[in-house]
Amino acid sequence: MSNKLIFRKAKEMHYKQGGKNPQVQVDAIQNELMLSGEDMKYYLESLRKLRLIKYSDEQPESIEITKVGLATQI
Repeated sequence: MSNKLIFRKAKEMHYKQGGKNPQVQVDAIQNELMLSGEDMKYYLESLRKLRLIKYSDEQPESIEITKVGLATQI
């Protein structure tokens, strides 16, 4: 598993949900990719440090793709 795969899945779900700033549920990504909670936290923290995602202020268990993330091709 890699950051690239996690990010691609998050971005895919982001576009499927649509809207102004869709929030992607962390557990949806985790379940689809069959990851443990610990692994998921590690990968999300790596993506957050790269400024590709941010944790949602409104929902604690969801993420948003940042503008940098939307412009990034992986």
